[in-house]
Amino acid sequence: MNVEFLILYALILSITLNIMYFIRKHINSNEAKIFSKILFSNLLGLMLELMCIYMSNKFSPTSLPAIIFTRAYLIYLITYLLFMTLYNYVLCYTTEKQKKLEHYKKLRNISYTIYAVCVVMCMDYHCRQKKVML
Repeated sequence: MNVEFLILYALILSITLNIMYFIRKHINSNEAKIFSKILFSNLLGLMLELMCIYMSNKFSPTSLPAIIFTRAYLIYLITYLLFMTLYNYVLCYTTEKQKKLEHYKKLRNISYTIYAVCVVMCMDYHCRQKKVML
């Protein structure tokens, strides 16, 4: 039960942070766009984690709602990792130099490809297995 309270407090903090961030105007840059996606996905992830905890307590691990929320949470983790990776790329490679900007675009495209492969593998893994493993 302590984990649920910790996640609830983090959810309240995340809601407050999102409200404070999105009320203000920001410079229209790639860094700000990705950071806003990170903030929103963090809020979504906390809600998904709470739902996963609820589903694991309420239903069996092999039930359809538990499987759906577990996969959604796994995809959220992969998405959050993608956003953090892109944010690091933006911080390191977006300068006024054209060569660094091209390098950033190549890394971004590679990251999107790896992300798509990971999501497809995540969704397809349990379909090929005879039993559900969570």
